[in-house]
Amino acid sequence: MSLYTDEVRRIVKTIKAPSRHFIYDVIEYPRWLTLRMYRDNFELLPEDMRVSTAMWMQEQLKRVNATGIPCYLEIFESVPNRRIH
Repeated sequence: MSLYTDEVRRIVKTIKAPSRHFIYDVIEYPRWLTLRMYRDNFELLPEDMRVSTAMWMQEQLKRVNATGIPCYLEIFESVPNRRIH
């Protein structure tokens, strides 16, 4: 059974990230989900946008965890195979 349910999908997609340039992925592991962000992409954002984005990620984690599905933050160094603006 997938943890990335329609309810979780709605939570993640309903509230858009503060910056359209912010790249993140939802990754499903056997017993939990992660919201994966990429350090190189995050660091390109202006400082005020980094603060807003960090607060947005925290809220997303809280909302997904409230469904009973464990969800964690995962940080990778760089965006794989994607062009960063």
